[in-house]
Formats: sequence, structure tokens, C-alpha cells
Amino acid sequence: MNLFKHLKGESPINGAPMHTFENNVQCIPQHYLTFHHSLESIENIIIHTQYDEKYLVFVCEDDFGIYIQVGIIGYDNYLPHDSQLTKKIVYGRKWRVENNLPTSEIIQTTFLALQKAREHEVRELFTINNNKTQSTPFNCHHDLPLLATRKEKLIKENTYYNGINIKQRLSAWLILVRYNHLTFDLTHLEELENGTFVLELSILGKAASSLPELSSGKIILLLEVVNQNTLYHSLIAKLIELSHRHVAEHFTYRGFARFSQKVDILAVAEISVICRGLHEENQYKSFKGDWSKHNYDIDETRVPIIPNSILSNKLTSLIEQHQPLDGQMPKLNKTLNYSPYQ
Repeated sequence: MNLFKHLKGESPINGAPMHTFENNVQCIPQHYLTFHHSLESIENIIIHTQYDEKYLVFVCEDDFGIYIQVGIIGYDNYLPHDSQLTKKIVYGRKWRVENNLPTSEIIQTTFLALQKAREHEVRELFTINNNKTQSTPFNCHHDLPLLATRKEKLIKENTYYNGINIKQRLSAWLILVRYNHLTFDLTHLEELENGTFVLELSILGKAASSLPELSSGKIILLLEVVNQNTLYHSLIAKLIELSHRHVAEHFTYRGFARFSQKVDILAVAEISVICRGLHEENQYKSFKGDWSKHNYDIDETRVPIIPNSILSNKLTSLIEQHQPLDGQMPKLNKTLNYSPYQ
């Protein structure tokens, strides 16, 4: 019999249930553990993750606690690559990690950080030739407070293009798009019975691209409304989807790609059913009360402590609309009072 060893920062709740799998490995499932992670224990988790050597995952600590941060090595997306002598490293946002976060959730936070860091790059690589100048309208650096003051000009109705040659019009709109030195050519168009259009796009110039998820050379889009705006939104959504799928297929922990579509989801469900209900067995009746209290105490550490402010009053009012409501309500910090703001 082999006992599955817990990692640094993990320890079982007293009397926790165990399960023996068919390979004679005994294991206490994650939800019966307590977690006391440190910088060292989180580093010990991250060092066993892998995705792409150009995407570095840092584990750091500051006055506010431990965080995970992705560093990306590459060329500046806003400058021509042939004008840059060297690559550079840029950093994504900080993803905070509580010390009582389960190990699996730390791995999933890393996965999400990589997905969002890559999505950030994807949005910057999508350019549109607008009035003979190139722009990146889907990038994450636009001034949202400024855009909000222009919402009447920016919001566009989904008008339907009903010209006699839809394929020609779509092709003309695609000519304006560049994506990581690539272009798209509409090779097939088909209208379904419900009025939705299926577009098959060929990817031209693959040799110049650094994005492996485009190696198939084809993209399929669905357009419920045919107009230029919907085409561009559908295309960027597809490119982001492909990027997310690439991370899911290639991000691993100890060589296991948890989020890959190759993982048998029914087998995962079977393991989940076995592990989630162990506390219901007769021999663990005394453990169940301690486990429930442990879960309550963990949930309490995640309850927001809110100031006396306009926002907190709004949130409290919204919560009241859903009463009666189970769970732990936000706690008011009466010492923090904010004056009205706009």
C-alpha cells in the first residue's frame, strides 16, 4: 500500500477520510486538508508547472502577501519586429494568493494568469487599417472612463448588411485586418436555415507568425448578423478562444494537462464522486462535524470587510433584495467612512 504524500503547506484535518484507489495508492482528498502555504510551498508547486519558455511564472511576496505574476518575453507588439534588435520582457498583473488557498486552486490561478496574459497579447496583435492608419481597437489599454463619456457615439446597432454580394463585402472587410503579420481570406461562405452564416477563413502568411495555434491554416466563424462590426468581434473572439485552448492543451502540472480536451471527463467525474462523499460513510460520522466547522472558518476568512461608503450601501441594498439568504454576509468596518464621490 502506497500513501500519497502531501505537499508542503498541506496537512489533513484530524480524522480525515482516506480512499484506496485500484493502484493501491491511499489518498486523503484535497477538501479534507488544511492549507498553510508560504512563498516556499507555492514555489514548490509552480516549479512543477510548465507551459511555454517565453511565459515565465514568478512567485513573489510584498507587504500585502504572496502573488503570482507572469513575465512575457517577446518583441514589442506596437513596433515592427524587423526594427527591434532585441526582445524585451514585460509583466502581467499580480494574482494574489491567500495562504489558505487549496493547492489545486493555486495551480488553476497560474493557468488563468497564463491564459489572460496571452489574451492580452492577442488583443494587441489584432490591427485594423482604419483611414490608412493602423489601430488596435481590442487592446486592453484604452481609456475606459473617457470612452464612457462617448458611449452615444461608440454604441452601434447590429444592422444587417443585405447587399447582393455578401461574400465580396466580407472579403473587403477582412482585407483591413492584420493579426501577428497574418491576413485572412474568405474561402467559403454558407448560409444556414436560421439565417446564420458560416465562414471558412484561410490564414495567409503563417510562416511569419509566432502563434502555433494557427498552424491548421483555417478558421471557422459563425455570424448571426452580417456587418463589419460583428465580423471583427467574432474574429477576435475566435482568436482568443484558440489562444485559451492552446494554454489548456499545453499547460501541465507534473506533466498532466488537466484542462486538455484529451482528458476523459467521465473518468474525472468518477474520481470526483468517490472523493467528495467519503465523509458520509458511517466510520466518519464524528469527523463530519469538525469538517463542517473547518469549512465555515475558511469561508469566514473570505468574507469582505467593507467601509461605510456609497458602494457598500449599494451592495448591502442589493443583498437585501435577495433575502432570505444563506451564507456569511459582508462585515461593515465602522471606522472606515468615505465621503460621497461621483
